[in-house]
Amino acid sequence: MTPTTRANPFVLALLGVITPVAFAQDCAPTYSGRMAVPTGAPFTENIRCATNWDEDNRPETPRRLVLAGSGSPPFVWLNDHWSEPLWRGFNGTGGVYFETLSTWDFDGPGPLPEYLVACGDFGFSLPNNSGAAYYDGYSWRELVTPQGFSMYHAYPADMVVWQPPGKDSASKILVLGGEFDRSVEPLPVYAKNVATWDKTWFGVCGAGLNAAVESLVVWESYPGAPDSVVVATGSFTTSGATPLNHIAKWDGQTWSPIGDGLPGYDGNLGWGKKLGLFDPDGDGPGRPHIMVSYPTQGQISVARYDGTAWTTYPQLGAGSITQLSTWQPTPESTPKLLVNGSWGVNQPSAYLWDEPSGAWVPFIPIASTLGNGRSLTQIQPLSGGPARPPGDPWILCNWEASTPAGLTTNGLASFDGASVSLFPTGFRYNSVTTPKIAALTTWDPDASGPESPVLVAAGFVAYSGLQSFGNISSWNAKGWNKLGANGISGTLNALTTWSPAPGQPRRLVAGGNPNMVGAGSAQLGNLASMSPSSGVWTALGTGLSANIYALASWKPPGSASELLIAGGSFNSAGLTNLNQIGSWDGTRWSALGPAGAPGVNGIVYALLPFDPDGAGPEPELLVAGGAFTSAGGSPASRIARWDGASWQPFAAGLNGTVYSLFAWDHDNDPETPARLVAGGLFTQADAKPATGLAVWDGTTWYGLGSLAGGKVSAILAWDFDGAGPALPQLVVGGAFTSVNADPAIKYLVTWNGSSWQLVSENQPGGVIEALQLFDADGPGPLAPDLVAGTSISSGRGALYFAVHQQAIITAQPQSACASAGATLRVEARGNQTLSYAWYRDGVALTEGTQSDGSIARGVYQPELRISQPASGVPHAYTVRVFSGCTFIESAPASLATTGCCAGDLNDDNAVDDADFLLFLPQYDISACAEPAMPAGCRADLNRDGFVDDSDFQLFVIAYNALVCPSLLQSSEGAAR
Repeated sequence: MTPTTRANPFVLALLGVITPVAFAQDCAPTYSGRMAVPTGAPFTENIRCATNWDEDNRPETPRRLVLAGSGSPPFVWLNDHWSEPLWRGFNGTGGVYFETLSTWDFDGPGPLPEYLVACGDFGFSLPNNSGAAYYDGYSWRELVTPQGFSMYHAYPADMVVWQPPGKDSASKILVLGGEFDRSVEPLPVYAKNVATWDKTWFGVCGAGLNAAVESLVVWESYPGAPDSVVVATGSFTTSGATPLNHIAKWDGQTWSPIGDGLPGYDGNLGWGKKLGLFDPDGDGPGRPHIMVSYPTQGQISVARYDGTAWTTYPQLGAGSITQLSTWQPTPESTPKLLVNGSWGVNQPSAYLWDEPSGAWVPFIPIASTLGNGRSLTQIQPLSGGPARPPGDPWILCNWEASTPAGLTTNGLASFDGASVSLFPTGFRYNSVTTPKIAALTTWDPDASGPESPVLVAAGFVAYSGLQSFGNISSWNAKGWNKLGANGISGTLNALTTWSPAPGQPRRLVAGGNPNMVGAGSAQLGNLASMSPSSGVWTALGTGLSANIYALASWKPPGSASELLIAGGSFNSAGLTNLNQIGSWDGTRWSALGPAGAPGVNGIVYALLPFDPDGAGPEPELLVAGGAFTSAGGSPASRIARWDGASWQPFAAGLNGTVYSLFAWDHDNDPETPARLVAGGLFTQADAKPATGLAVWDGTTWYGLGSLAGGKVSAILAWDFDGAGPALPQLVVGGAFTSVNADPAIKYLVTWNGSSWQLVSENQPGGVIEALQLFDADGPGPLAPDLVAGTSISSGRGALYFAVHQQAIITAQPQSACASAGATLRVEARGNQTLSYAWYRDGVALTEGTQSDGSIARGVYQPELRISQPASGVPHAYTVRVFSGCTFIESAPASLATTGCCAGDLNDDNAVDDADFLLFLPQYDISACAEPAMPAGCRADLNRDGFVDDSDFQLFVIAYNALVCPSLLQSSEGAAR
């Protein structure tokens, strides 16, 4: 792959290289709610849909159960608790309604994991309100073409993933049905109530259907079978001039009826509502039967179609059916038809059809300990689950609010056909009870192993009751997870990582107020650590006498081992006098400073290892900031440095409390030392104006404007354009309410080298307590994200600011040999809308006829179609995939026009007598190395250096075939 380069798309457009329409994208960081901790219980209504999701494409990890419904995006079951909901892309606002969940393996047998796909009413969330979206492991994305077109305000009722006949598993598409009449391409092409999506473009299904689609199902003999069709049911009666009577099948070319339509349908009381499949012979060779539910005379009717005729079942009374499926608890048991839904209070939520008795029988008897069944939403063979062996089939029950036995609103239970098992905490997502996220850090538990680092946040409770995260949890780009059995109870203020000895794994360390408690009421004092192997919080020594506000790992000059440094309001550790700061070597606490005057005389709020001369000879120092006025008995106003032997001030220091410290590489030059930045609640630095923020350049202090009205709590540098030309920007967060007297710039701001501005125009308001960079894919190509911890009163427990990350090419264009034309394709993913530009031999292509007479279509699309290519030297084609302000260039793909067919020696797309006359002279010469051999030795069909009988046999095969179409034209072009 060629090296990644960066360019401004608008500059390229002015140079005539790329059309500006294709790349009109904002290059500023954008707020996302993907790490938000919503308050309250957003999941307050029915669970409506579920699926099993292979989130990481790893055979050793189980598929996850995913649920969604009214008022909530999906939650994921993590074997013993529910994950943080997948708000990403919905901005944490709620107000969404999920109707269908499924999975889609975009690259078939390729390495990428499955995507979640969903449809419903997203009218208050995703920008285009298309009602259809997919989740790629990072965020939700609407189905949008490269030109930005979506099914605007179209809310599909159902969707299925379908492998059309003749296509491979990597060519599966989505089929969406609902009530819409939307243009899916420039007018006048419309999708009437049914449409397709192939990862990039919308498509139509013939003339569509004349009224709403309620439900879809894929009907096939086996996965990918050539008889695979999509079946739809709903209020429609025709497709164009074809009568359909509320149920029909689509084979990729035409709509056709299924039998005579819904049996017994009277035309007035409703239409097909729900489709499903019933497989009467289980794993046998028979094709599954189509099941459909529909209302007649005020009751629910169920019918089945076996491919030839309809069979009807006795009506099920008034209510609604949410699923029709096959129940077969073991491979040896007889499959039974299962219908589940809602039939009112004190009524079963599911029925089985009992063939011997010819009657519906309740599937789950009502038990007094479970209360009233609300709905049963899914039956699937899942991995894991509460009190169930892996692989056992089970169903998912959603119970009413007034349930006993400790179940809350939307409580859940599983049923295996014999016994009921409860999920530990039901499905209640409770309000956050602590006021803020006070500290953030990253931790890589398996060091150089395959797992990516996790983000750790402390100072909040994401769940309550049995699901309490205990004030500390980790985020692994898939959701919030518990750290330890019950986390840590008590107020947490600081986080860091620390290795007790060279070569040992780094531990996660948390500090806070005294009386912290871990699992099993273990007393942790005010300092605890967790090793990667144990997953258990343990106390570090006897703890300290009062609060910890800052933690750091620091390696003293000449030492091979790290010390854990703690700062706060404590005076001692046991009998050891420390005075607000001390070091832990894994065995004991030690003071920093002389015995008569150790530490500092006021609270320490910030710690920072700092190298004053960068790559120079001076050792790394430890810098402390806080409310003190002396260090080691000598004057040091709110900031001081420790070199392992003595304390030193930074000139006259600051006239107010320091709450944050950072080493800033202001010029992005590794040869020059970083500058020390101090943030807090002060107005002067060394008697010079510096409100809230001051910079030490190695000799003196200077200010960067006035950050007034509250303290500066956190500082870091963020390179939001990754490897792009922009320098890393200083990001500052806190309680300040104005910058340079501008009240619109507050709480979270960035310094671009000349002025202050908000990090993101759409960032939520609220005091910022902590900042951290988090690289979701570790050593992968994605740039780090900026995460900000904030007060819960602002409505979110964490903020996330999306980086305009470089795209990832998942499938490179493939070389081709095609004298009549070919299609080149690239597949890519990224967290922004992607744009494309194709090049030939390094020169940008334009849409239409090229200078050599060839025709290029799709120059700004993932697929490039070349027709009438000029013969001659093969050309190298590349594509640049743009994501925001960055692009990545593909590997080159060669398109040759000659030698595309063995035996076609004159390149006329036929192997005939003219080619035989060219073959014979080369056969007589034999050796390709002979000077008399024509250029290229074209008759050497097996490329062994000789034209002999083996080549003659290959020639005869081609001669008998006569016609020689291009490879891509026959395999891909014919399918389009």
